[in-house]
Amino acid sequence: MIFWASIAIRQDNGDPAREGDIIITHGLVAFRALNADFPDEKVEPSVKYERYKLANRLHGRKADKEPITLSIEDAALIKKLVGHAFPPFVMGQIWDALEEPAKADA
Repeated sequence: MIFWASIAIRQDNGDPAREGDIIITHGLVAFRALNADFPDEKVEPSVKYERYKLANRLHGRKADKEPITLSIEDAALIKKLVGHAFPPFVMGQIWDALEEPAKADA
């Protein structure tokens, strides 16, 4: 499964979402979700480490230039955690990108 981490999250008016001068990308959203601690979730340190490694693949210089290949399990984990961490408008964009990568930047 292909994931384009460099695609911008869009606001409801179609403009890229920003935090100050930083454009919020699919990779940044996934990175933040993978690194989040959820109070209702007990996670073993080894699982946290695997999330950390996946998060680092999704955010950074290399991820900004080329698509990332994800396993089905990694994509499912990203969908789960983004769905837990973000509101529907952001979550929906990530889910769409994971389910139909060719349409994500249309």
